[in-house]
Amino acid sequence: MTSTPAPSAAGVVLNLTGTEYSFAPSALKASAGRTTIRFTNGGAVDHDFSIDSLHVHLTETPGKTGEATLTLTPGTYTFYCAVPGH
Repeated sequence: MTSTPAPSAAGVVLNLTGTEYSFAPSALKASAGRTTIRFTNGGAVDHDFSIDSLHVHLTETPGKTGEATLTLTPGTYTFYCAVPGH
């Protein structure tokens, strides 16, 4: 995930879906500022969306959606599924 230094007062919502061994889309891009990440588990087992450097950890059961709202600073962030074996 990449953040660029153009803050948005209204914020932005980034939607992604996690399935067995992949995210769609596989990369996200947002301007610095208020951002909501909406994660949907489209798989058959529990999955999560984690960004360690931002303390984001969304764990969802199949078919469920969770979200986190945060303020991004310019930079690049790595996201992944922290479920063991994923």
